[in-house]
Amino acid sequence: MQSFVRIDAEVQGLRFVADKLLAVQMPVLSWWAVVTVITRASTTITVLAIFTVGIALHAQGLTSVGEIVMFVSFATMLIQKLEQVVSFINNVFMEAPRLQEFFNVLDAVPRGPRPARRDRHRATLGPGRIQGRFVFI
Repeated sequence: MQSFVRIDAEVQGLRFVADKLLAVQMPVLSWWAVVTVITRASTTITVLAIFTVGIALHAQGLTSVGEIVMFVSFATMLIQKLEQVVSFINNVFMEAPRLQEFFNVLDAVPRGPRPARRDRHRATLGPGRIQGRFVFI
């Protein structure tokens, strides 16, 4: 019975947390959306401009249709590579905390003839020859 009474309070709590989360994330998401739209729009405008200039040059007899197609294809390929670079840079910044953790773990394990774990300062390399009675249970 108590769980049914708490449903409204739990739902209100979840809504409050979701509203706070969206309030913090919305400026970042809006900025990301604007940048994405501008990038795509600039790509489209660039290809259309190249195509339009190519048509004008073809109308004057200064270029062929094959050259226009080749140049548009080359420009599209170049734009795609630039978008990949931008995507890579964005991913590096998004993954920076995870990369930092990875490198911290990587740096924690020494390489070479030293032990594969960190030892305390002035720790001995080994206990020497151990004597005694051992019991395995």
